[in-house]
Amino acid sequence: MVEKRVLKPPIGQAIERLLPPPIRSAELVDLFDSRASYANIQAWRYGSHKPPQWALDIIDAKLAAAIEPIQECREAVRREGPGPGQGWDKRALTLLGWRARQELEKERGPD
Repeated sequence: MVEKRVLKPPIGQAIERLLPPPIRSAELVDLFDSRASYANIQAWRYGSHKPPQWALDIIDAKLAAAIEPIQECREAVRREGPGPGQGWDKRALTLLGWRARQELEKERGPD
């Protein structure tokens, strides 16, 4: 038997990103600053009604606030970049250093 998978509307997915299940009814109402009833939020969440613009604005602002620290970490990691001598680069740098020392010894000649 093939299992039928029901996709939640985007607002339902956003709510679950902000409040991982299990979600208490009080948490859900607080997410929308107590401007909507639990029944209305459930209707939006499962797709039987479309949410009003103010509800979408609240979700958008809270998603942006949740994403901001992650975005800052991403940018910091990119700015820092990789260090020298990681993985195979370490061998390459060691080999290059050894070859450079060999060339210097050849130029100096025997002591």
